[in-house]
Amino acid sequence: MHTHPPTAPGTTPLAMPWMPRDTMPSDGVVTNGPALAELGPAEMPGPSAMAWGFHYDDVDPELVARDLEDFPARKGEVPPWGSASVPMTVALWCVTPGGVQPEAAAVRCPVLVALGERDVLVDPRGEPRAYVSSPSVDLFICPRMAHMHNFAGTRKLMWQRIEAWVDWVRVARDG
Repeated sequence: MHTHPPTAPGTTPLAMPWMPRDTMPSDGVVTNGPALAELGPAEMPGPSAMAWGFHYDDVDPELVARDLEDFPARKGEVPPWGSASVPMTVALWCVTPGGVQPEAAAVRCPVLVALGERDVLVDPRGEPRAYVSSPSVDLFICPRMAHMHNFAGTRKLMWQRIEAWVDWVRVARDG
């Protein structure tokens, strides 16, 4: 429904441009332009702005720094878990409210929306509404977890929830 990286309490919220689907950044079509203009010059959020929403407080600060230093290029030294690039056009489509709603609405199988308590969905409890064609939509919000799920101290809880959901889907399918 809507993706937007959160920032730490008391810090300036990130301002992300909203781009209509199937447009390119070079097209210059931004649907929330007036709101962005009120905030001043647009800047790409730096790693420190993203850290709070991407990593929970129990993650080793050195690991957080390594994950986000010079993100995404990482000075050519991409860690094993990382990617050297981010598909920025797709990322901009995804932060536009409803950007992938047509695809979500077309999903016709069970869905598990699983995320951390501090994650990038604006309205986690409203997200299941996007899957209107799915016969079953489950929501799991993992405690003490941010967007980078596999770094969290509670990652096993997330993995167990996914495994339990897969077992349920198998039983439902075979039943």
